[in-house]
Amino acid sequence: MRVLAYDPASDLLLTEPDLDAAIRYMIFERQLQGLPVTTTPKQVAQFKKQTAAQFSRLRWRPGSSSAAPASCGWSCR
Repeated sequence: MRVLAYDPASDLLLTEPDLDAAIRYMIFERQLQGLPVTTTPKQVAQFKKQTAAQFSRLRWRPGSSSAAPASCGWSCR
């Protein structure tokens, strides 16, 4: 299992399977809201890189995928 980031303040690890699951969840959540999501492999790679880099600063809110980096480049129509 590949570890992408570690937050010493919370002692949490971000693994590649964790991040893949979070991406699938965000897509699913938006689809439930009737918002189709369009992404490219480049956008997914950029999101993963930004999320790993900002992992220790992200604050996840229950029931929300809003902890995603603001500049992830995903579009919801």
